[in-house]
Amino acid sequence: MKKQALFMALVLISLCSADVLSQSLEPVEWSQEHIFTQPPRVVGFREGNALLHYAIVRPMASTVHYGAFPADEDLCLPSFRFRTKAQEIGEKGGYEAALRVYRFEQDIYNMAKGSTLEGVVVYRVGILNEDDGIVNYYEGRFRCGKDDQEVWALRPCLIEGPFVDLITDRSATISLEADSSCFARVRVADRWILSQDAQGHPLKARHHEIEISRLSPSTRYIYTVEISSDPDFGKHPLAWPQRTFQTAPPFGSREPFAFAYMSDSRQNPGGGEYGFGGCNYRIAQQFMVDLYRRGTDLVLFGGDLVNGYTSSKESFLRQLRTWKKAVEPVGSYLPIYETVGNHEQIGDYIRVNFADREPMVLFADRAGEESAEALFASQFVNPLGSIYKFGPPDAEDQWSGVGGDLTDALRELGLPHRKGPPYEETVYSFNFDNVHFVAFNTNYWYTGVYYGSRENVNLALQIAGGNREGYVMENQLAWLKGDLDAAQNDEHIDWIVLFAHEPAFPNGGHLGDAMYWVVRGEKEGLNDPRIPSGDVIDMRNRFWSLVSSYSKSLVVFFGDEHNYSRTYVDDSVHPNYRYPVWQITSGGAGAPFYGQDSSVPWTMQVRKFTSVPHYCFLKVHGMKVQLEVWTRSGRLVERVALSDLPR
Repeated sequence: MKKQALFMALVLISLCSADVLSQSLEPVEWSQEHIFTQPPRVVGFREGNALLHYAIVRPMASTVHYGAFPADEDLCLPSFRFRTKAQEIGEKGGYEAALRVYRFEQDIYNMAKGSTLEGVVVYRVGILNEDDGIVNYYEGRFRCGKDDQEVWALRPCLIEGPFVDLITDRSATISLEADSSCFARVRVADRWILSQDAQGHPLKARHHEIEISRLSPSTRYIYTVEISSDPDFGKHPLAWPQRTFQTAPPFGSREPFAFAYMSDSRQNPGGGEYGFGGCNYRIAQQFMVDLYRRGTDLVLFGGDLVNGYTSSKESFLRQLRTWKKAVEPVGSYLPIYETVGNHEQIGDYIRVNFADREPMVLFADRAGEESAEALFASQFVNPLGSIYKFGPPDAEDQWSGVGGDLTDALRELGLPHRKGPPYEETVYSFNFDNVHFVAFNTNYWYTGVYYGSRENVNLALQIAGGNREGYVMENQLAWLKGDLDAAQNDEHIDWIVLFAHEPAFPNGGHLGDAMYWVVRGEKEGLNDPRIPSGDVIDMRNRFWSLVSSYSKSLVVFFGDEHNYSRTYVDDSVHPNYRYPVWQITSGGAGAPFYGQDSSVPWTMQVRKFTSVPHYCFLKVHGMKVQLEVWTRSGRLVERVALSDLPR
């Protein structure tokens, strides 16, 4: 109560100042990636040409590249063969591109001949935005063929996946997305598993998640996905090429396995695939392929998949789908576990106008199914809560006193929300052999100011409520304690590995936020309990004291800073940190680089640092855990035994 009273006093003082009383609030549209007003789709055929239609925000030069998937490749990486310029149609930014699909009937161009991918066309739309000189891309695919009358027609096509998800020693889930409602099934070990609804009936839908049970541990299975508009799969079925997955070792068997971690693949200067639909398509895909060839069993991805920061739901979802296309070739063989970063942000953008200073634009996460968390979860298949049979954390409560004298104006904008968004599939845990993995959310219910000062962020939180970047709120912290307690007491578990986005101890690029929020001239970061989520340093110490209280805690992976640092965090950093735990920041999956800032108090604890794009590859064999850090050029940055910690 004392903390709430202090906070209420601050809000009343702040919101009753002359500066704030002269405010007005104005909703604004905000999106850097919002190019399409209607996404590309094939609307019909003319003389052997597929007619691709789309609409964009204003007239811009537009080219479509198209090709096919090779029949003899284990990874479905598209090969583009032709291009055509799109032509304006109508008066509402509409465009049409004629794709000469009849040419794929010729042997010289039919690289998928004789395979199940024959008739599948992959395309990329490139749109030149003359304002910034950047080409914006969109990638899609469709399937076509001739009927008995030699007339071209569309047929159901797989447009996302298949993805392997939720691998255990006895089960796996295959997820996929089609371009139209259809039936789906998976063939594994000489049996077909049909996609069904909750009542056990055949499911006709675009999205399918098919659980495969009764599997054996440590076994590689061949699987085939098939879709059709016909429940008997007799009418133009599409069988995707055979793929494989491997089940986990028996729980606690301590067999050798490998996993990988990386983060921050949002788009980067460099043009082309470095800035593809909000993500660095080139680096994200290259690193996934490298890890597949290197033999990893699973991948952890710690947020900032895409640029985000948008008020457009369509733009946000389109960016996430682009990222999925980049990782899909490898995701059809092994599971990728994702969590959110600060760039997975979608919400309401509000211009706050002042009488005597420049306006600021704040953003606030939305509620329920329109929140960043719920939309993110809708695009991925991750565990629903803790492996120890309890669900995700409860949604957090709003801070007391938010809004002040602006309550009526905020109510017209649907703010502030009384409860935070759901945590489902952004906070979860799972076990793989003898390691307990925990994904947590350091960007929950995110409120902020786009490239604003700490003072403005504090004001935005007082106005709209929500949560600060990098802050772990009470319900999530309580959930972490329950989950980590269970893992510590689990005799099958030797090590605990956590991953999220915002580092507890930043080393270069994000000292002004994350779990520090320092400004130049301060010796310590933000620690003011009167401001919503303002006790950052106390929160960080509560979090790290919890993690370090378990002897099995090995490493906490973060991203956010676009570099690599390995930091040894022990009681020399804070006396309440009982056991030493590694902090590894690995934000090198393609976002713009950051150098090291040696001004932080823990800089002597940093054992290794580099700014080059990279990923982490870890080999586990019983109690031994070895880390390797590899760059995109194939250089080994370091190889170190993480498990050599005093206990």
